Amino acid sequence: MASNPELYVGCPTPNCPAYVVVRNPGNIEKCVCPTCGMVFCSQCKEPYHYDTTCGEAAATKDRWFEWMASGKAAYLKESKAKEKAATKKFDKAVKDAMARFNDMQRDEEWKEKHCRCCPHCGKVVYRVDGCDSMTCGRDAQDKGGGNKQDGCGKAFNWAQAEKYKRPNESANLPKSLAEVDPDNIKDIKHHLIAVPSFEKQRSHEYRIKCNVCGDDIVGPRFSCIHCMLETCIECSGNASTVMPKHTAEHAFKIHFEDASAVTITNTGRRGGAALQEQASWDILRADEAPDAHPFNGANGSANRSENEERRTTAIRNACAQS
Repeated sequence: MASNPELYVGCPTPNCPAYVVVRNPGNIEKCVCPTCGMVFCSQCKEPYHYDTTCGEAAATKDRWFEWMASGKAAYLKESKAKEKAATKKFDKAVKDAMARFNDMQRDEEWKEKHCRCCPHCGKVVYRVDGCDSMTCGRDAQDKGGGNKQDGCGKAFNWAQAEKYKRPNESANLPKSLAEVDPDNIKDIKHHLIAVPSFEKQRSHEYRIKCNVCGDDIVGPRFSCIHCMLETCIECSGNASTVMPKHTAEHAFKIHFEDASAVTITNTGRRGGAALQEQASWDILRADEAPDAHPFNGANGSANRSENEERRTTAIRNACAQS
């Protein structure tokens, strides 16, 4: 199995010997270890991340931990008492998460200085000593050829192998706090779709709701990339204490602007083929993958979040009227 790392992906949990067979080798896929239950990405082997590339997930984690460390306090600088009360409940969880994040950052810095990637399977390899002749996942033959680890077992030259670099892609992420006008954030409302011009009076029906408190999300919106939880700023900090699938290690995308995915109007071409194509794609994505949402139901459409169900309905209704 280790000789075919694209089809058989080893569990990243330390000392776990299990492998997961992937359905689409070479693509991002959610893997669930049959032995320890770890849910991870088939490509980067980090906790699985929805709707983000591996590089975007890394950038999201950086932004999220930066927000916890200083961004939230800066955003709420005019209400220090509120900030103190809001963070008291989950202060220890945040500190633990920050400690793990700092450890991860140090590990990544060390790997960038000392490791390279196997040109055949992409596995990160560290050379202990010896010449440039390497075997992925094995000690070299002159070292006995033992010490087998997760790797493809193919030979390569260390000097010619690409140096390890942590993926970090932010171009497609929501704008950061520094990129938006802070005066416009606190009253921003987030919608399932861009409100059709002929249904402005019903705009409240299209608003995204917090999965924790159930209210419309006003101000920054927090979308977990690991479990698809949607929360408001008040619930983002203690979500791990009330939502069993969400943990302190999870990272949120933070939306400081309304990022409605589909624009629907009744003014000609946009209501035609282009709209139908986009809407069909969004409906397909909402209807696919029995395990698409980790909070609701056991399978099928019942597994989608309330926001996803409402968004799909809104798209269908708006298409019918456009």
